[in-house]
Amino acid sequence: MAHSQTVSTPSFWDLHLHGVAGVDFMHASHDEMVYSCEVLGKNGIGYFAPTLLASSPNQLNSACKNWGEFHSKLTRQKNYLPKAASTPLGLHLE
Repeated sequence: MAHSQTVSTPSFWDLHLHGVAGVDFMHASHDEMVYSCEVLGKNGIGYFAPTLLASSPNQLNSACKNWGEFHSKLTRQKNYLPKAASTPLGLHLE
C-alpha cells in the first residue's frame, strides 16, 4: 500500500504586480485590496509588492495614500486579513 505524502513549498513573493482578478492596484478600494490579498494567497503568493504605474503626481499620491492606509489597518488589526491571505510588503513604484 502506498503512503500519501503531503509536499509543502514555501510561499512565493511577487514583487512586480499591477493587479489581480480584475483589481487595478492604482485605483483599488480597501475591499478590493482585501480581495486581492485573498486571491493571491489562494494561488501560493505569500507576499507581494503592489506596483503602481508611472502617472500624474496626483494619481500616484492618491494610490500611495490608499495603500498606506490599508497597510496601517493591517498593522493595527492583526486579524484583518484571513490567515491564508497574501501580505503586501510595501509599494513598487514605476
